[in-house]
Amino acid sequence: MSQKTDGQTAEVELPLNMLVVGDTGNTQETSSLDERQAVSVNKHNFGAVMAEAAIGLNFTVPATLKGSTTDDELNVALNIKSLDDFSPDSVARQVSGSE
Repeated sequence: MSQKTDGQTAEVELPLNMLVVGDTGNTQETSSLDERQAVSVNKHNFGAVMAEAAIGLNFTVPATLKGSTTDDELNVALNIKSLDDFSPDSVARQVSGSE
């Protein structure tokens, strides 16, 4: 954003503000969106907010591991408590049947 001060134009960088709304946990949320409490997230509390949010992903993928047939599916249930849980090693540890 450009801002004029004493006839001079200066570039001012504005902070990023974002609102994210969604059901990210492994629980069924029964309250309506307007009843839910907003959570402020910043660089100091990001890890704690992720850990408390109980973020989870549940899905199935075609099983391509050794010994699988073409019709086999692999159930995947990922529990996300930090950004490190998105790493390939962490995902592999959480996938059932990957050992």
